[in-house]
Amino acid sequence: MTSTKVIIREAQSEDAQDVLNYLKFITNETSNLLLTPEEMAQKELTDEINLLEESSKSSANLFFVSY
Repeated sequence: MTSTKVIIREAQSEDAQDVLNYLKFITNETSNLLLTPEEMAQKELTDEINLLEESSKSSANLFFVSY
């Protein structure tokens, strides 16, 4: 059996492109999300950067990434 180390941390603005790519990918994979592929196609990188920056300032919102 092999083990894999996974690191989980709060998302930062530098993660915005990867987060955006992932969201665009998964919205095309399922219809069980609140976002549609059409809505995701309109999202810009600056939108995601702003969302992650605002989230990091809030005590009520958290975004995590893992790798």
